[in-house]
Amino acid sequence: MIDRLVQYLRDTLNVAVTVRRWDQGERLPVFLRDEYAYHRAKMHGVEFLLMVDVSEAERPPSIVGKHLEMVRAKWDGEVVYVREQVSAYIRKRLIQAGIQFIVPGNQLYLPGLAMDLREYFHQRRKRIHTFSPATQALVLFWLYTGHGLGRERTTPTAMARKLGYTKMTMSRAFREVDGVLDELLVAEKTGGARKDTLHGRALWERLQPYWRNPVLRRHYVAAGEGAPTFGLHAGLTALAAYSMLAEPPQATYAVSQSEWKALG
Repeated sequence: MIDRLVQYLRDTLNVAVTVRRWDQGERLPVFLRDEYAYHRAKMHGVEFLLMVDVSEAERPPSIVGKHLEMVRAKWDGEVVYVREQVSAYIRKRLIQAGIQFIVPGNQLYLPGLAMDLREYFHQRRKRIHTFSPATQALVLFWLYTGHGLGRERTTPTAMARKLGYTKMTMSRAFREVDGVLDELLVAEKTGGARKDTLHGRALWERLQPYWRNPVLRRHYVAAGEGAPTFGLHAGLTALAAYSMLAEPPQATYAVSQSEWKALG
C-alpha cells in the first residue's frame, strides 16, 4: 500500500515524496505495533509520520484519535492516519475530529501540512445525474473484472493507461464515482460499526439511473459478402456469441465515431 500512497500523493499534489520505515515504532505498546505499520515521510521539506491501519474493520474516529495521541508522544511532528478504505460516514467524522488522513487513490485531508483539500471533497459532493463516458467505462471495467469500487480499484493514473484516457479525465471519473457512492451508501449497524453493502448485481441495479446510453446513432448498411472487418459485435449478436441464444437475422456491430468517419 505504501507504493500506492506515494504514487497517489505524487499524482494528486505533483510533489516529490520519500518514505522509509520508522524504527522507533518498536518503542510503542504492543497493541499499537500489531494494529498499525509506521513510516516516516517527507514532502515539501516537511517530515511527518504515517500511521498505517492494517486491520480489516474500520475504527471509530474517537479510537483513532486516542491512538494518534499515544503515537505523538513518541514522535515530534505531524502524524497522519492511513487506511486502504474509509466509508463516507467515517470520513466525515474524521474531518470533524480534525484527524489528518490519507486513503490512497481516493481521499486525503492534511490541514496540518498546509494541504487542506476540503475543496476536493466539496467538488465530490456535487450531485451527479448521468455518468460521463469515461466514468461509465471505468465503473463497467470494475464490475466486469470483479475489482470492486474499494481498495482494489488502483489509481487514476493506472486506469488511464488501461482504458486509454488522459490522467485528468480519469481523475474526474474517480471523483464522479465517489460522489455517486456517497449518495448510494447503504449502511448497516453491526455493534456500532458501519459497512457498505452495495456490491455486484445490487450495485449494478442501484446505478441504473446514472448509466448513459453509449449509442449515438443507428445506421443500416449493406455489408456485402461475409462479416464486416470493422467494429465489434453488439446487441443480440454479441449476446448470441456468449450464450445459447440464436443469432438475429440482422447482425449488429458497434463502431466508434472515428471508425465510422473513416468508412466515409
